[in-house]
Amino acid sequence: MIEPQTDVLIVEDEPVVQMAAQRVLDRAGITTDSAVDVDSAIAKMRADTYKLVLCDLKLPGSSGFELIDHTRTLTAAPEIVMITGYATLENALESFQLGAFDFIPKPFDPRELLGVVRRAIRFHLASAASGAISPDFLAEEAARHDADAGVKRYLLGRHSWARIDQEGMATLGAAETFAGMLREIETTEFPGNSEHTVQGKTLVRVLSHGGLLHRVWAPLSGQIITINERIAAEPQILDQDPFGAGWLVQIIPSDLERELPLITRRSAPDDESNAIS
Repeated sequence: MIEPQTDVLIVEDEPVVQMAAQRVLDRAGITTDSAVDVDSAIAKMRADTYKLVLCDLKLPGSSGFELIDHTRTLTAAPEIVMITGYATLENALESFQLGAFDFIPKPFDPRELLGVVRRAIRFHLASAASGAISPDFLAEEAARHDADAGVKRYLLGRHSWARIDQEGMATLGAAETFAGMLREIETTEFPGNSEHTVQGKTLVRVLSHGGLLHRVWAPLSGQIITINERIAAEPQILDQDPFGAGWLVQIIPSDLERELPLITRRSAPDDESNAIS
């Protein structure tokens, strides 16, 4: 793999937003480059390699989604984080369906921008490291466990998951883009019991060392009936075991028939009988 020369390519046509993002990242020692549209971004990606592309959804003449398609053709594909003022449910879901690492609404919180960027760079390096256990391995192991237990797990991209039990209840949690990526967690902000979570909206906010902010977007809608109170005493289990003991909430789903087709069934790679549906 070619070692990236620059950490982050910022693809943004609004100079104020582009400069604000560069300022936050430069101060943190993260090297940046910039482009104003998809064509100029592709030209830069042909000339250099990046760990992460931070891309606006609405760009002159095209959509940031087109850039996600282009990265699939690259040997050393960077992670993609969408950043947009059009933070609709549909845009968030499509971003994750196409393979985006995360989704940041504008105007962005500098703590969230830096938190997501640092986490995405760690994920990129962990995935590419020779001989390292890929973060995807944790999701595959969870799928094997699910198959043995007779339950079904669905994912919102690589970001969050929903496990449906035989009674139709759902347990929600963070997926592989959080596993081992958060470092020292300081606080986790849960919604209250009896609150209603909405697919593609904020489920939980996590503050990690240095005041960095990470949101977990909900994979399903429903009434929250239980939160994982163990995380309050042992917050690192969210980082260490997000597919198991670090689950976040349990809900009574409110619209499974409509929402399940929008997320992906995760099956164990060696289980032909448990194909993605």
